[in-house]
Amino acid sequence: MRDHKLNISNVSGKSSKKNKSKRRKGFGYQILGFGTGGGARGPFTANYLVVAGGGGGSHNHQSGAGGGAGGYRASGFGPSPLQGTALDLDIGCFCITVGGGGNGADPNSQSTQNGSDSVFSSITSTGGGRGTTSDEGTPGGSGGGASHNRSTSSKGLGNQPPVSPPQGNDGGPGQNSPTGGSAGGGGATQTGQAGSGNNGGDGGDGAPNTITGSDVSYAGGGAGGGSGPQGPNGPGGTGGTGGGARGGNGNGGSAENSSNPGGNGGTPATGGGGGGSGGTVGAPSSQAKGSPGGPGVVIVRLPGTACVSVSPGTNTVSACVGPANDKVARFTVTGVLTIA
Repeated sequence: MRDHKLNISNVSGKSSKKNKSKRRKGFGYQILGFGTGGGARGPFTANYLVVAGGGGGSHNHQSGAGGGAGGYRASGFGPSPLQGTALDLDIGCFCITVGGGGNGADPNSQSTQNGSDSVFSSITSTGGGRGTTSDEGTPGGSGGGASHNRSTSSKGLGNQPPVSPPQGNDGGPGQNSPTGGSAGGGGATQTGQAGSGNNGGDGGDGAPNTITGSDVSYAGGGAGGGSGPQGPNGPGGTGGTGGGARGGNGNGGSAENSSNPGGNGGTPATGGGGGGSGGTVGAPSSQAKGSPGGPGVVIVRLPGTACVSVSPGTNTVSACVGPANDKVARFTVTGVLTIA
């Protein structure tokens, strides 16, 4: 798991209005200051989307559970029950942290990890909970799925720590079976589903958001893997909308197996959870592994009167798609947002 950290000195949440920066171009920066009144003094209304990294999917000789989606926090542009309050930002520099996805488990290490947190100003979204091999799911922004052999009341708690509006949902429970498919992780708008018989449980759906001007879904839960070693082979579950990975099929199917379309891990820049492995008896060990969670994303939308730059150059600033004259700063790696 990588959490893209950037150590920057003398970077604060606000700066004095007297230190108004001149527009400039420099290495590692993307400057966008067009529009009537570009470079005007703040404060500016900043809408945001902050999605943490998704949890990794687990590996188990019977079936692995899916990882929970990274926490989803947004102001406007998404489902109304999940809309937080926009922030007022003065001119200055703001550190942005983009959380990485959690590692998926493999037969050698058996370890899987939670996703990492994403942070913008006062907003923190928690990394998704990992899927588990023989336990209830792990808590997180959305909870990880539980193993098939856990009770029907077990679950990985979502919205941990609690915030309002909630940042995610619980992972799916076990089905109290020594054999069978494992549960999917929770998503931004839906809990993960338990496995059914030998079938893996689906990941919970994520949330649609139009902050960039396009309708994109984020924070879908990873699906649980299907059973294989005993009884009929079961298929893996379906990943939740918003980047959740598919679960592996039974009989050695892997959440990274090319025969499972969309199962190569949570989608980058969505915070989708990783998929759990299918049953592994008789399968090549290279196929028997859960897939990683998808890295998160931070998006900040500001009025067209603001002069906006981002660093490093991997991140972008663009005009909003649509009639509004807003500017959209999109962070896929940790960096700095500058408003001048």
